[in-house]
Amino acid sequence: MPSNTQPRGKFLAVEGIDGAGTTTFVQGLATALAGAGVPVHRTAEPSGGPVGRLLRELLRSLEVPDTAVYALLFAADRRHHWLTEILPHMEQGTWVITDRYVLSSLAYQGIGEETAWVSNLNARAPLPAVTFFLDLPYEVAQARLQARGGIRENLEDADFQEKVASRYRELARTFGTSLVTLDATQTPQHLVRAAVRELAVRGILPG
Repeated sequence: MPSNTQPRGKFLAVEGIDGAGTTTFVQGLATALAGAGVPVHRTAEPSGGPVGRLLRELLRSLEVPDTAVYALLFAADRRHHWLTEILPHMEQGTWVITDRYVLSSLAYQGIGEETAWVSNLNARAPLPAVTFFLDLPYEVAQARLQARGGIRENLEDADFQEKVASRYRELARTFGTSLVTLDATQTPQHLVRAAVRELAVRGILPG
């Protein structure tokens, strides 16, 4: 039976196209918050749960699944992620930072699928207190991905990423005051300092 008690921990999300530096930013922000005495748990989507593991397998496949299949699986993984990992940590008073959340589905699966439908699929995914959007030109992101090497996922195609970058910016203009856009051409240290300042200004960060 669901509890009406407000979780003591805070929930933050980080968004951006592939190569924007979301993972590095999450690590840096978690370290900064921990240094301020805040208990922090880092996580990511796709999650480590059963649906998340299936998604990671599909992302590395040569054949790109139908966008509706991706939208459905990401929404299912997100709900499971919330129930089994995010909420339990928040109830213990821990802050949770996720590398990607609802905005990713709206940006990625919103290309080829109706935004309203994708949004409805994620209606059971509570929104974070703050979503940090790392805005980076797709050309710069692609150069970073090339330099990184390794196995490329099937959603990292340059033409598709250009559309996703544009879509993210459209969504950022209408997402609401909980979204904070950061210039991801800046250094990771600069981005983390800007995020910490934003949390303090909003009265979210204690002390």
